[in-house]
Amino acid sequence: MGVDRGNVSFGPLEFNNDRYCRFYEGHIRSRDFKAVNITSSPVSIRSYVLSFTESEQKNIIRDLVEARSGMVLPDAEFSWLKENKRASNFAWLWLKTATANDFRELCDSSALPPVAESERECTYFDSILGRQLSKDSDHHYAQICAFFDSWLFPVSFKQNLMSGLKNKWSKSNSRPIKYDWLDGCNDTQCKWAWEYAGKNYPACSLFYPKSSVEKRDFIIAVFDTIAHGSDAMLGVMKFRKAWSQRVFRDKQEGKVPLNTYISKETKEMLDMISRRYDEKMYKTLERIIKEFHVNSGV
Repeated sequence: MGVDRGNVSFGPLEFNNDRYCRFYEGHIRSRDFKAVNITSSPVSIRSYVLSFTESEQKNIIRDLVEARSGMVLPDAEFSWLKENKRASNFAWLWLKTATANDFRELCDSSALPPVAESERECTYFDSILGRQLSKDSDHHYAQICAFFDSWLFPVSFKQNLMSGLKNKWSKSNSRPIKYDWLDGCNDTQCKWAWEYAGKNYPACSLFYPKSSVEKRDFIIAVFDTIAHGSDAMLGVMKFRKAWSQRVFRDKQEGKVPLNTYISKETKEMLDMISRRYDEKMYKTLERIIKEFHVNSGV
């Protein structure tokens, strides 16, 4: 139910939606340079409106609702991002790194203005929001919402962009790439993986992970945004191979190769002992030698 004062109803403004309230704040500031103290709180917006005559109040409310309808995407458009952190990380990184031409292509429009001279050292996303650091997946979602809400283009452009993003995500998410080998609970592996990714994929520099799980999630986001699926698959294969080599080297630490010949009969006996104790052959040899060393007092 709306909040009434006299004959003026604030119900159409839907103050329970934080995104709408932030839009109202920006819209009022752009229309009234005297509204320096306006904030996105419902109380502040209501007080601003009530400072005018009743007829002006109705006009202001009508203007805010019409502007919102023409500029702000409904919450339902963001549901695929809000409910999926991986999708949110993907969308944030794409938006963060895309050029103005990328936006034109995805929106299927040439209407986007060129980036101003002062903004050429930043991406289109940053030219709208300002340079903001990555914090976590929830923050990425909030930045995506803020970008769409701050982007001064009609809602039809925003719908095209959101549709294009969702289509890109669908294609990326359908790639047969497995990440189960990258364990977010393995601090040693994730530390190594983040260092490896940072050396080979510049996009990692945009993230500031605070945990092993975030390192894993942000690495996956980098591969999700690689345009060609074959390049992403090849990159993950090389990544996994590098980790396997690292594990192998660690296992060989403190070991030396032993090249020798033994009789076929002895080899068969060694095989039998290994199977009995369910161990690798080199483990069997090590155990037998150590037991002999202890028992013989050598």
